[in-house]
Amino acid sequence: KGLWGYRPEHLCGFLEWKGKRILEQLIFGSYRLNNGLGLTQGAGLMHSPSGIHSRPLLLSSLKPYAGAGESIIHQGFACKLNLGMIKAVFWSSFQTVDLSLQKTPSLDEKTDWAGFIREGGNHRSPTELSGRNLAYLGSAGVQVVVSLDRLRLGVQYAPEINGLTGRGKDSLQYFEGPSLYHATSIQAQWKLNKFELYGEFAPG
Repeated sequence: KGLWGYRPEHLCGFLEWKGKRILEQLIFGSYRLNNGLGLTQGAGLMHSPSGIHSRPLLLSSLKPYAGAGESIIHQGFACKLNLGMIKAVFWSSFQTVDLSLQKTPSLDEKTDWAGFIREGGNHRSPTELSGRNLAYLGSAGVQVVVSLDRLRLGVQYAPEINGLTGRGKDSLQYFEGPSLYHATSIQAQWKLNKFELYGEFAPG
């Protein structure tokens, strides 16, 4: 019953390949991205001064993932290319997501369902169970990082689409089309001995 009666509470895994030439890393399955400060991906953003020392700042990071956490995980395909002074990360992700319907969204216009995604923990109530797999979230993107002596510059572009699955439309009686968003950011990192200057600019 646990396997066939319904979908697993949480399922993730990955297949990873690492190389030493142009194709440095290839991942199929679940993975995490950390580009810049995480302003556009939502990963790696520091919310308090104590978080500054928790780990070194990385301009670009692609890591396979398998664990119990459910937030900020991509599911799909990603790769990292090494072109000498230039490194590039490409990714594509699509997954169904659970919604937290404690507050009712406005159904008069296209809704950003990413704001209603339920994060973490097992489902404990009938209301939580009824919110399972109501929406989908798709994203893709590219980040390019150029290394110039002490200076590293990065730029990324990531379109994202979200909407309701067939089950979600039937449950919420909402039939508007999906919402499409575009995110862009520029990152910079400059180091001199023990001094480091780091920042990210995200116009949208």
